[in-house]
Amino acid sequence: MEPQALQLADLRGQLIRQEETIIFALIERAQFGCNPAVYSTDKVLGMMPDGFNGSFLDFMFRETERLHALVRRYTAPDEMAFFPVGLPDPMLDSMDSPLLIVPNAININRKIKAIYETQILPGTAPPGDDKNYGSAAVCDIAALQALSKRIHFGKFIAEAKFQANREKYSALIRARDSDGLMAELTKPVVEEAVLARVRLKASTYGQDPQKMDCKSYKVEPDVIMSLYRTWVMPLTKEVQVAYLLQRLDPPIVGYVGLARPADRGFTTAPVLAAEHCLARSAGSTQHPVRFDAFADAAAVVAAVLSNVTHFGVVALESSDEGISRAVLRQIASSGLLITSEVWLSAGCVAVAPADVAWPAAQSSTQLRVFGTQRNLGRCSRWIAKWCEGAAHVAVTDDAGALDAMVASGSGAIAVVDDTIPTAEITRANLTTVANKLVDTEGRIRYAVIERSLAGPSGTDRTSLVFKMDGRSPGELSAALGCFHENKVNLTQLQSLPPAEEGSEFLFYVEADGHPTDPAFVAALGRLSSVVASHQIIGCYMRGGDVLAQSPENAGVTAGVPGGATEPKGSDKLPLSPIGTDLPLAPATQQPGAGGGFDLGGERVAYLGPAGTHSHQAVIRHFGGSTSAVPMPTIESVVLAVETGDVPYALVPWENSAGGAVAQTVAALASTACFVVHEVYCRIEHCLLFNGDAKDITDVRSKAEALGQCAGWLDAHVPNARRVPCESSAKATQDAATGNGIAAIGTETAGALYGVQTLERGVEDNHENTTRFVLLARTASGPSLMAVTGGVRSPFRTLLRFSPQDGAESLPAALAALARRAIPVLSVVPVPTGAPWLKTYVVEVSGHREDAAVGAALDELGRLCSSTRWLGSYTSA
Repeated sequence: MEPQALQLADLRGQLIRQEETIIFALIERAQFGCNPAVYSTDKVLGMMPDGFNGSFLDFMFRETERLHALVRRYTAPDEMAFFPVGLPDPMLDSMDSPLLIVPNAININRKIKAIYETQILPGTAPPGDDKNYGSAAVCDIAALQALSKRIHFGKFIAEAKFQANREKYSALIRARDSDGLMAELTKPVVEEAVLARVRLKASTYGQDPQKMDCKSYKVEPDVIMSLYRTWVMPLTKEVQVAYLLQRLDPPIVGYVGLARPADRGFTTAPVLAAEHCLARSAGSTQHPVRFDAFADAAAVVAAVLSNVTHFGVVALESSDEGISRAVLRQIASSGLLITSEVWLSAGCVAVAPADVAWPAAQSSTQLRVFGTQRNLGRCSRWIAKWCEGAAHVAVTDDAGALDAMVASGSGAIAVVDDTIPTAEITRANLTTVANKLVDTEGRIRYAVIERSLAGPSGTDRTSLVFKMDGRSPGELSAALGCFHENKVNLTQLQSLPPAEEGSEFLFYVEADGHPTDPAFVAALGRLSSVVASHQIIGCYMRGGDVLAQSPENAGVTAGVPGGATEPKGSDKLPLSPIGTDLPLAPATQQPGAGGGFDLGGERVAYLGPAGTHSHQAVIRHFGGSTSAVPMPTIESVVLAVETGDVPYALVPWENSAGGAVAQTVAALASTACFVVHEVYCRIEHCLLFNGDAKDITDVRSKAEALGQCAGWLDAHVPNARRVPCESSAKATQDAATGNGIAAIGTETAGALYGVQTLERGVEDNHENTTRFVLLARTASGPSLMAVTGGVRSPFRTLLRFSPQDGAESLPAALAALARRAIPVLSVVPVPTGAPWLKTYVVEVSGHREDAAVGAALDELGRLCSSTRWLGSYTSA
């Protein structure tokens, strides 16, 4: 249905009245001090209601909007709520109103509120605290509502302009040309006339009529005119562009997941995050938004780039795995931009069919547990405790886990985020059998990506990447100094793997500010003279909300399935059970392949099960009499060395495509072990099958491995089903049974389980390499160099430090290395579970016993809140 005819002349009177409302509201607010306590979230004005974590103003505002909602305020198309979630239904009957604009989800009130508190209020209200908190908050609410109405009224202006020149605007909209739309909307002569009118009104209304000659104003007219020029007009045009981009079609949002019928859909974490970032209240049908599912983040990026979707939502960071290097690279290479973020806090629940008794099924060896790779890892202890012997099956998303569980029948459960509403689980004839499967809630940071950035909010954070050639020590310190010199606070630093061997070093940083802020412009100008290149990849309001939406699992004890009791001896359940020693297959042993690092026949723990790439790395580099000990998790591998159960462990440190392995980084940051050696292993996938390729009906492996071989499989076995398994080793065991089942796995797995290697190197990227590090309880000294024939091998040193709070702390820490000409090879933030706590693991050239490295470590100990040397080792 098309909106009715609308002309700018019809709107002019409303615009003029809205100007006056804003001016009067600001004059009224100016009679009270700034009163910073009103905006603090530290509850300095007393206790807020349970579960409310906002400021005094937030509480007052939320309650005011709940009252206003009862009288239909937010059913009007020109009224936007600041706290839209949980508003009551109107008590008055609905009104039939003409359709003047297309329904839309545009609401930038969070940005308006941030600008008001940090930019507008300090310029219009006197400084200080006069204790008039309630009066100040009431005036704030009136001013914010007036500003919001005027800014969002830009939708009506945009609609009128669209109708006046439909052909031109339609062409710009179809091209997704935000800059072109902004240029078409901008009329400098008209804007100057509006500013002059605003100043005249402010000077007139802001004086005592009896003292017009004194030129004494309640609020300086130039201040109000300036805030109109700097904030009101740009924000209005921001809303206009957003409206026009959705004028022809409802916005389409791409996310990672499985496509599902609308009547069977689940509100998975990416959808919940997207709804919040797009300022939609949960369950709203007033503002249509379409969500399209894609296989992975790369497909989401491609969809936005090709205008298949208007926005994309991707998981950028998690509290347990850190920043996603792959997603960062995809965004940077696409030219798209991060424009919004939200941290979603979620635990895990176990879900089963409602008509199946559970946990009776747990005694079956056929029990299968479905979940994302992340959730299977987070819930591994719970699964081991309650589902012993169950198969772990990794799928793309939570909706896929629930679908696969239903298809499998009674012998299956799914572990999913607790963000899926209980009503949706019940509607699908499912039930939650256990909740709180993990000790602490995980957090995932979702980012919205699109083609262009919005204007500044005063509380922005900018993401950028820069390249360095790495030819001289101190380059990284000099680059970070560009921000420090201009008082731009760095909040994130991450080294990224180079695109190819020998290419430039790539770093990702986040810094407070907007690219157009004067200090930021100066920092970027200075950075251009220091690095090979830099690129802005996003800007968004910092302090993204942390959302949590947990189902009400009445009668379900935390962690205990309904109707179940704790297993005997559960309090003694080992956290890291040691696996069975596996002798190395003589046919694949390569004595001496470890660069002369002889383990003397000792046991080596690795991430199992047998036949994985970690197992193959042990075989290839430490063959001979060494015994390989499989462990269930990286955490348990490290703990086995720490407790003395094994003398050595080999763990993956980084991958050429994916960067540092977050689980290893987190484990090493808190361990007492040391890195004593490193080895490289090319990730080669093999097609394992006992028979002819034409007889293959199923190809099984981990979901990641199937994705890495998708091109080869399309070309050579296009008709075979692809079935994700919990590990490539399990897939190889399935292939050993015949029945047309093939596996993607290692040659080692094929030899162990008796499956023929039909084809080697079926991966699409033949340069994919993983670097493994060898751990021991004691550190190795420089005498290790003697094993290489008396020639000094290059050493690397790994260290962990936590900078002090403050903008200068990280640059100062890295300067301790730069002053001594110590090259920094990589910087990796440690996943801490709290986005605001920063600890880094840094790799540098040299050995701890080198004078320069030792002196730098001593200085870091003085500069940082904590520092630890993690080992010095030969560079393979």
